[in-house]
Amino acid sequence: MKKRMLSVLSAVVVAVAMSLSGAISAFAAVTDNPPLTSGTGALKWAAKIGAMTPPTIYNNAVYVASGKNVYVINKNTGATMKKSVTLASSLGYTTLPLTIAGGKVFAPLSNGTIEALDAVILSKITTVTIDGKGQTISPVIYHESAGGDAYLYTGTYNGAGVNGTYAGIDITSGQLLWAKTNPGGYHWAGA
Repeated sequence: MKKRMLSVLSAVVVAVAMSLSGAISAFAAVTDNPPLTSGTGALKWAAKIGAMTPPTIYNNAVYVASGKNVYVINKNTGATMKKSVTLASSLGYTTLPLTIAGGKVFAPLSNGTIEALDAVILSKITTVTIDGKGQTISPVIYHESAGGDAYLYTGTYNGAGVNGTYAGIDITSGQLLWAKTNPGGYHWAGA
């Protein structure tokens, strides 16, 4: 009897919700005008750097990486303000933005490594190898403890069914603290 009453009650709720859907709907379309239209929007600037990471805004500038370099771009003009030293390897197929924290830029390189650069002058601080072979395509997560110690967490992907590695890295020492392997690896998930 309780199941039948619950079924009837559920049906009534659905029927009422459907009848009110014109007035109240969780899936209502937006009817306001968009903030920009083809007549009011305009391209502010464009920069041709090549295949690059999604942008990260830091210190009022745009940071991207392409090939074996990190670039700092003026966010108002699109002019390249700085170009890093040559990275240890290319970024490969990364679709992740650079991680910038603690005054450092962390670039996920194509061979299972992370390279840390000074965020202001773009000089190399350290390169940490996670597994030395995979694509570093898992988000690079930065964490600073209450005591001021800084850590990175990220993973690699080496192909379907092939072990990838998720690792914890001590930023201060540049040392790999721990690593966990998993068939199929770690990609785009932040594990």
